Formats: sequence, C-alpha cells, structure tokens
Amino acid sequence: IGPPNPPCTLHMGGLEVQYESFDLALSVGQKDAEPSTETWPHARSAFGMFELLFGIVFAIEFLMKIVLLRSDVLKSLWNWFDGIIVSSWVFSFSFEATMVINPMLLRLLRLLKLVRLARMVKTIQSLDSLQVLIGSISACTSVLVWSGSVLGLTMSMMSILLNALLMPCMKKDDAEDCDITEDARVQLFIYFGSFSRSMYTMFEVTMGNFVPVTRFLIENISEFYGVFLVLYKFAVGFGILKVISGVFMHETFRVANSDDDLMIVQRNRLAKKHAEKMARLLMLADTSHDGKIQRQEFLTVMADPRIKAWLASMDLEIGNPDLLFEMIDDGDGSITLYELVQGIGRLKGQARSIDLIAVAARCQALREDLQRLEEKCDVAWVAHA
Repeated sequence: IGPPNPPCTLHMGGLEVQYESFDLALSVGQKDAEPSTETWPHARSAFGMFELLFGIVFAIEFLMKIVLLRSDVLKSLWNWFDGIIVSSWVFSFSFEATMVINPMLLRLLRLLKLVRLARMVKTIQSLDSLQVLIGSISACTSVLVWSGSVLGLTMSMMSILLNALLMPCMKKDDAEDCDITEDARVQLFIYFGSFSRSMYTMFEVTMGNFVPVTRFLIENISEFYGVFLVLYKFAVGFGILKVISGVFMHETFRVANSDDDLMIVQRNRLAKKHAEKMARLLMLADTSHDGKIQRQEFLTVMADPRIKAWLASMDLEIGNPDLLFEMIDDGDGSITLYELVQGIGRLKGQARSIDLIAVAARCQALREDLQRLEEKCDVAWVAHA
C-alpha cells in the first residue's frame, strides 16, 4: 500500500516555504517586502486544511496496513517510519503541541518511499530512458568513489603545497617580505589560511571558476602562481575530469547494452515500429483492397524509386523483385501482412551468424547426400558391369 499524494505533499511544502519567505524578506529589510498575511491572506488557513487532509489520509493508510498485514506490519522499517509520522501528527493535532521534529522535514522524509517506484520502471516501456539513468547511476557508484578518491587526493596535495608556499606571506612578521598589503594578506588567509580553506579553494579551482583565485595571486603575490594554477587547471580540471566523464559515459553505454529488461523493451519497440511500416507498405501496394499483395502489385510498388530507397534505408536492397517476392511468399501466390513483416524482418540487414551457420549446415547435409548418391552410383555401376 502506498500513499496517493507524495507529490502533493512536496508541492504544499514548497508553497509553505514560499509563504514563510515573505516574512523572512521583511525581517532582513528587503525593499518592497510585505507581510505574508497581506501577500497571501488566506494561505495559512489553506495550509491547515491541507495538513489535516494529508494527515487523515496518511493515518487511514497506516490503519489499513495494520488491518491487512497484522503482525507482518512490524517487519518493515518503512512501516515503523510511517507509524512515527502518523503518531507525531496525531499527538500534535490532538493536544495542539509543538512537534520536536519539524513537520516539513517529516513530510520530506516520507517522500523517500517514492524510491519504491523504481521497481516499476522495468515494467513500463515508455520509461526505458529512466531505466538507463537509474541503472547507470547504480553502476557508476564504484566509479564515483574511486574518481572522488583520486580528485580528493590530488586536491589535498595541492592544498598542502599552496598553504606551505603562501604561509610566509600570510604571517604578519613575514608579510613585508612578500610586498603584500594588509587587505590582500587577509584575503590570502581566506583562500589558503588553513587546510579546510585551501581545500575549498582548490575545489573551486578544479570544478568551477579558477580565474578569481588565479588573478588574485598574480596581482598580489607572483605571476608564478598564475602559471602554476593554469597548468593545474589544464591537467586536472580539464584532463582528469574529462577522463572521469568518459568513464561515466562508458558505464552508461555498458548498462544500456547489458540490461536484459531494457533490451527486451527496445526490441519490442523496434518490432512494433517495423510492423507499422510494413502495414503502410501493404496499404500502399494492395490496390485490390483484399488485404494481400499479389505478385503484380508487388512488382509495381517495387518499381517505385522512393519505395526502393525507403527499403534500402532499412538495410534491404531490392535487386530482383521477383526473387524477393518468392522469398517472402509462402507458396500461395500472395503476401499477407504477417508474411511481409516476417519476411522483410528476416531479410533486411547484414547476414547474421545464425544465418551463416544454417547455410553451412545445409551445405554439409547436401554434401553428405551427394556422397551417398555417389556411393550408390558406384555400386550400381559395378553390379551392371
């Protein structure tokens, strides 16, 4: 049993945050700010009614779980989580008490149950792209950990190195040797004064805009640091990050090519599109409107250059229309939609391994038949002689 309104809860939570922001803007002195009671006069009452409605729905859902599952309801952590949420709401509503935990936080935590919907992705054909996305994220977990480790180690080393190189300029006793102003020394401390500050700076240089930090070091310390950070940005911020992005792309393609459920969905989708195309071809060629394509109708439609080009785009080259008709027809002199779908689907594209193996097996069987026939002819010839 799942809640029917998690998205509604999320939207109401967003509206409440927007409502509270009006008073927040007024408290910080923003211009043209007005109290929330004047901006949205009846919003507080509406929020209260929706809160009551959602609470009742959640409570009914939890009671239904208890009635239907009985003792099994205790076996799921999600049910315990639901019980805490419903109990907190009932307590606050019944006794008009202030909840220890922010109800907005509880509603957001309850939205984690939407993770269960990921199981439905594999059964819905229209969500194959979402299935690739979820599968790729899951498969890239190890890549994310190791790439984060490499980047973290690289940025840590650079942070310690820059902190050590710039430490004399940050010390008040040695700042005069660096020819740096007091404001620049303070700003330098903000960038590289501690390991954590230096790590934040290197994260900004690696992932974001490296120009402000580089420009500051060039103008106030030395142009050497500008060259140093540009080379670092090129090697790490461009080179290593591009390699990591490529690995993530590789994992995405690997998941898309190895997911059995996804391949089935895509295969069925291609088969459906192929059947629709063949149905259009049948309607175009069937001038007698009997639901079948006669030989002359087939030859006529295959003489159209546009039809030949259309079939060629599906990897079916039309060299001999008569031979193609015989290969599709089952022997009754006409082609039905089923024969057209199966025949064109079997003939288009390059030769597959299974086709070559079948040809080789038939050739071997024919060779054995010829050998037996030759032996019989030899025996008959000897007997006749």
